[in-house]
Amino acid sequence: MTTSFVLTALLLADIPPPPATVPVRALWLADLHPDRVQPGPGRFVFVPGSATDEIDGHIELEAIGCRPGVLRTVSSAKGEDDDGLDMAQPIVVEGVLAVIRHPARGEFPAVVEVQVREARRVR
Repeated sequence: MTTSFVLTALLLADIPPPPATVPVRALWLADLHPDRVQPGPGRFVFVPGSATDEIDGHIELEAIGCRPGVLRTVSSAKGEDDDGLDMAQPIVVEGVLAVIRHPARGEFPAVVEVQVREARRVR
């Protein structure tokens, strides 16, 4: 073996492998059934369905969904802005999924809320 071959082999052995890039699948918020979702962190796609509100530094809005009795909401992380949330176009966010069951009260029926908390836009 030549010296250059041995040095090249040693240098190559010392190079770490490239990081594995695993694609992260985004779930459509409108398709999630509250009885079958797993609360926790993830990536979600939604279409804004209401005007935005700002509460304690978080942008809050309702997402479009078609299942009666299920409310879909997105609560942004502090510091996120509302740019583009006034357009009916798909938006991808990373956040923490929660399922909140609101009991019936007076004339208001029970409703299940599927909420993405601490949402940060994926750009």
